[in-house]
Amino acid sequence: MILVPLAVLTAEAGEQLEKAKPVSDLIREHAAQGSFFRFVTVLFLVAVILQVLAAFPSVLSRWNTLEGLNRALATPWLVPATSILGVAAALFLIYESVVTGHSGAASVWSGISADGAP
Repeated sequence: MILVPLAVLTAEAGEQLEKAKPVSDLIREHAAQGSFFRFVTVLFLVAVILQVLAAFPSVLSRWNTLEGLNRALATPWLVPATSILGVAAALFLIYESVVTGHSGAASVWSGISADGAP
């Protein structure tokens, strides 16, 4: 769950990169990856919330208006299903983090030789 605010922070860093570097295909690709990464982060957050609610349905028992949701959360297959969803979402988030980071590194370091000269 701590990844969500960190994703927002790194997205801000990516936007600063976009402003600091001249527009190129690599910068545009990184910006697109960053936008998709934000979306994946939100999906991960939703998956985690569903997983917590399925594992601890008593959290919702305080609100009588959510009684129907409480009964739905009591189904025996929901905890394993949300666990699988949570793991899949986490793995996809890690993958997208690597892809987005790689595209950012490529956009920063493209055109720079091994000795640091452009």
